[in-house]
Amino acid sequence: MNPIPWLLWFLPKKYRKYAYLILFILTIPLGVLLLFAPLSEGDFSQALVVIVIIGIFLIGYWYGWKQEEKKNESSS
Repeated sequence: MNPIPWLLWFLPKKYRKYAYLILFILTIPLGVLLLFAPLSEGDFSQALVVIVIIGIFLIGYWYGWKQEEKKNESSS
């Protein structure tokens, strides 16, 4: 099962932005680990695909953080 929806759904709303931060921070080292195999084989096209996918995740988490921040400011 994918832990991301569970992490976001079961936290109280005021803490959801921290879930996005945790996911952002965890994605960076995992993305670096995913890059080792293609780079060690010299497959730069596959490494580029991994970089793009990790970038999409990071942008999504950053956008989620900003949306939750706006919701928290408007409800305060």
